Amino acid sequence: MTGGRVIFGVGAGSIEGEFRAMGVPYAERGALTDEALRAMCVLWTEEDPQFEGRYHSISGIKFAPKPAQQPWPPIWVGGMSRAALRRTAEFCDAWHPNAPSLDDVRERQPALRDQWRRFERPGEPPITLRLGVRFFAAPAEGRRHLGRGTLEQVGEDLRAARALGIDDVVVDFALTARTPAGQWNEAFETFARQLLPQLA
Repeated sequence: MTGGRVIFGVGAGSIEGEFRAMGVPYAERGALTDEALRAMCVLWTEEDPQFEGRYHSISGIKFAPKPAQQPWPPIWVGGMSRAALRRTAEFCDAWHPNAPSLDDVRERQPALRDQWRRFERPGEPPITLRLGVRFFAAPAEGRRHLGRGTLEQVGEDLRAARALGIDDVVVDFALTARTPAGQWNEAFETFARQLLPQLA
C-alpha cells in the first residue's frame, strides 16, 4: 500500500502486567521475539512457508502479499538491554533505542559493535533514535532527559545525535491523550517552523 515505505519496529516488551493479561510468560519474551522474527522472515520470503519452532508452527498456508522491499522491510529493534543489541546484530537493520541520554547510547555502542562483528555483519551497526520532544520555556537543569527542554536544548540534542552518526530520528512529542489539541499544534509548529530550519 505504501510502495515500500514501511519500517518494521520490534520490541520484546518490558511491562510484566501486559504479559500476564495476555497469558504469555514474561520470562520467555526474548525467546518469543527471536522466534517470531525468524518466522516472519520465512513468511516474507517463501512461497510455501514452512517453519517449526518452540512457539510457532507454520505449514500448508500462503502468505501474501509479500513486502515491496526485498527480502523484507527494514527492521529496527527497540530496547536498551544486551539482548536488544544482540537481536539487532543477528536479525535486524538498526538499533532504535528510546534512550534517556546520548551517553546511554555511547555506553552501549562497543557492545553493539561486538555483536555486529560476532554475526559477521558488514560496516558499522546503524543506530536510529526515538526522541521524546517536550518544549519548556525555561532551560531544564541537571541531568536532563533527551529531547526535553528549551528549543535550544532540543536543538543541541539533535545536533549531538547527528555528530554520533545517527541519521534517522523518530520524533515523538511526548504528550498524552489528555493534552489539549492546541498544545499538540503548538509543539508541531514550534518544531517545524523554528527548530528544523536551524538544523537544515
